[in-house]
Amino acid sequence: MNFDYEAPYLKGETDLYSINSKSYKHLGLICYSKDLDKELYDEIEAENRLRINSKIDLNEDEIMNEDLDEEDIHEALDIFVKQHCFYRKKPLKILNFSDLQSFNCYRYVLQTFTESRKASYTCQPYNPYYMEANGYNFGCDNPWNVRVKPKKLFSDEIVKVEIPGTSYIENCDTCQGHGSRTCEKCRGNGKKTCNICKGSGYSDFGMDCSSYDNLKNTYNDSYNNGYENYRTQYQIQSLRNQYYNYRNVYNSSNFNNYPMDHIYCIQCNGKGSVTCNDCDNGEINCQPCNSTGKVRWYVEMEVIFETFEDELIDNKAQISEDIIFDCCPKQIYFEQSVNLKPIKDNVFFRFNRQSKNLINTHLSKFSFCKIIAQRQSVYLIPITGGYLRNKSESFLIYGTERKVYFPNYPGRIKCNIL
Repeated sequence: MNFDYEAPYLKGETDLYSINSKSYKHLGLICYSKDLDKELYDEIEAENRLRINSKIDLNEDEIMNEDLDEEDIHEALDIFVKQHCFYRKKPLKILNFSDLQSFNCYRYVLQTFTESRKASYTCQPYNPYYMEANGYNFGCDNPWNVRVKPKKLFSDEIVKVEIPGTSYIENCDTCQGHGSRTCEKCRGNGKKTCNICKGSGYSDFGMDCSSYDNLKNTYNDSYNNGYENYRTQYQIQSLRNQYYNYRNVYNSSNFNNYPMDHIYCIQCNGKGSVTCNDCDNGEINCQPCNSTGKVRWYVEMEVIFETFEDELIDNKAQISEDIIFDCCPKQIYFEQSVNLKPIKDNVFFRFNRQSKNLINTHLSKFSFCKIIAQRQSVYLIPITGGYLRNKSESFLIYGTERKVYFPNYPGRIKCNIL
């Protein structure tokens, strides 16, 4: 039986970088040295000893090919037809099969759990109580001496910690140590120029009535939306009263007592300036230092726990890999250790050379970081294939759940939608 073949491949290749440095002073990616963190290394190994030393090793009889008879095949096809609304069940009663073959495909999976560390300077507002409580008088010669443990093996996470003994205090660059800075909008006056009258205190009412029209439109829109803006309504009434006063004075003989071409600005009431809402009397509290005037700089270490995975496929039957990854396999071999060795079991000796090459590839690829643990597994995918009696159509039954691959099932109903 010849199916679409895809050659075994490697997955999970990631572009990584490394910087040859072992100290936080370089502020780069810190390389791993086993001697630096041997205590933590042994602690993680001891806590996970049960899982690290666990191993699944089945006998050869337990992984032999699974032979399906015609009754099992009819049962799998019956479930397959029920999952498709346009497949008829009647052809199942007359289908006969020939050239039934059972074979296995294998997946070898290697996972490497690594730890890498980055260091960079960062700052926070000065807090003397925080300094005393954490005792930063004790120095740290190397960032790898800082204990950071993963919550769970083979689970990706990022942990940020401070390296002890690297902090120092200095004045805030934003406020120059004052704790506040001058407001740029009002220039420290606490008031800014009115944007309606441009600081004159009057609105041009004799030439146009833009202020009144804008307020009137705003009030009408608010009223039509189901609510009244009382502030706008009050401003309109105040502006209307000034207009009526202006008109009465203009029509009277004493019109010189009232300016003919101006009325008071409704926003600043003739003052020409309004209170600045962005500051407090011209000063703005400094956020970087939290108004203390000082900041504490320190080296922050970012610990990255990552899991990298590669796999190989033993696919002698040349089955499409879409089928292999679409089913639920059966785990027949499992081994986990800090220093993983290639597979040497006779049953899985076919993976000895491939596992050795893949383990060496991981050791060289991730030499820039610390390898906490590795685990390797072998999965079995049982497959049964055959033809119809006239050998016109082929089918596959694969996986532990016995999925069916039968693209040319003879009982399909053709649906033509015009």
